[in-house]
Order: sequence, then structure tokens, then C-alpha cells
Amino acid sequence: MITTEQVDRMGTDFLKHIYRIRQQVFEKELSFPKQDRMTYNEWDALANHYMVLVNGSPVGAVAVVDWTGITEKLLERGINPNLRVAKVTKLAVLPEHRGIITLKTLLQPVQKECGDYDLVLAEVAPPSNRLDDTTRYEMGKKYQRLFGLDFIGDPSINGIKTHILGKPFSHN
Repeated sequence: MITTEQVDRMGTDFLKHIYRIRQQVFEKELSFPKQDRMTYNEWDALANHYMVLVNGSPVGAVAVVDWTGITEKLLERGINPNLRVAKVTKLAVLPEHRGIITLKTLLQPVQKECGDYDLVLAEVAPPSNRLDDTTRYEMGKKYQRLFGLDFIGDPSINGIKTHILGKPFSHN
């Protein structure tokens, strides 16, 4: 049975499960160094976090951060700071559970939440210790397909060329 739940960002179980999944995917599998802060960072306290469980065991996670009004970050990425912007970040699913049903289940609440914004965005960049690694951009293509995102630009952020992907939402 595959289920998704929004998790309490202040709960210790959240930290234990989400960070374990992120560490496995970002640090061990994708070789992001700890300095890239893919496992945890300051945005975690502000984000809404979703976890997918298979038979009650956590196997994936994703976060949605409200970047509305964070003018510096939006301008740095070439985005109008007057828009309501959600950033989808840290999508991580353990390799043995990467399937379309698991992923769709995890993303359902994310898509519902993002419908309240003018723009949803995601970023794709290589690890800081492998700046010439372009395989990360293949993952960006997956983000584009999953969320229906468009390529917005590829600015250099903190010295790393980053693909910015986004999708405007129309409010019904």
C-alpha cells in the first residue's frame, strides 16, 4: 500500500526519516558533498514536507517552500518578485521504490499545494565538487516532465551554473 502524508517539520520522526532518505539519495547516490546542504538547510523550517510510505515505511520525500517576497532569490533567478512563487525542492525517492505509482502518489499533495501560487519552480545543478557534471540536467528533464515545467534560464548561482525550471499556474 502506497500512501503520502504531510509531515510535521518540527517532529523528530520527520527529521530522522526525511534526512535519512535525502542522505541516501543526494550524498551517497548522487555524490553531493555535505557543503551543498542537500540533506538539510535553513529552508526546511519554512517548507511544507511530504513523505511517501510503502507499507508504512518512508521511501521518499519532497518539500515545497514559499518563496513569495524573497526578492533577492527571485531576482537572482530572473523571476518577477511580485509573483507568488513556490519552490519544489529535495525530491528524493529511494532507488528500489522509484516507480510511477510511488512518484505520482508523492506528488499529488504537492501539485495541489502549488495550485495556490502564480509560479512553481525547481532548480537543477551539479554537485559543487563536480561542476562539469552535466548528468544532473538529465534529472532536470525529469522534473520538467513530472511537473510540466518550462526552462526559465541558467544563471550562475554561488558560482554554479543552475538550470531554473518553472510553470505558471492559472487560478480556476
